[in-house]
Amino acid sequence: MAGCATKHQVADSTVSKNVEKIKSIAVFFVIEDLTQRTVWEDTFASVLATEGIAAATTYTHLPDIDFLENDNAILDMYQNTGANSGLTIEVITPRSEPARRTEKTMDALWWTALILDEPELRRAAAWGSIAAYNTGGKYQLRLSLWDAESAELVWSMDTQSFSNDSAVKDSELLAEMTIKELRAKGLVY
Repeated sequence: MAGCATKHQVADSTVSKNVEKIKSIAVFFVIEDLTQRTVWEDTFASVLATEGIAAATTYTHLPDIDFLENDNAILDMYQNTGANSGLTIEVITPRSEPARRTEKTMDALWWTALILDEPELRRAAAWGSIAAYNTGGKYQLRLSLWDAESAELVWSMDTQSFSNDSAVKDSELLAEMTIKELRAKGLVY
């Protein structure tokens, strides 16, 4: 289990229109948990800035995503950050909660079997835990890059992702992959 690590693989990446190079990006992680959103946006924007791409977070401009009524709210938010584009990150297929609960149960069973010196039960619990871990860490994301003035979609990418690591590591790796894709599509330097 220790060999599994965070990874993001591009499932689809498309450029919707011909655009000039992106100068700055406002990052918007579409999630209700403000703590997670803050970590993801801060980390993602930090990686973009390290790569020479001006970046801003949006959680201070729109802390509660329940107030998203129309595109104007998002456009206003991007314009308030001074960015010429906005990047939304959405979870399109979340992690499996039943698999994550099964993993915890199998871990507890493994420890119980260890204490009781039951090698067959310990082996079964270990395999069950590995299977649950592999299922519980899978999810899908959709990243969409929008023009801040027209609200037109510029670029989008779907991922097949896996992580049972920290949100910081998850966001760092996603940002690095995103920069690579944006460069490959000619959207950033």
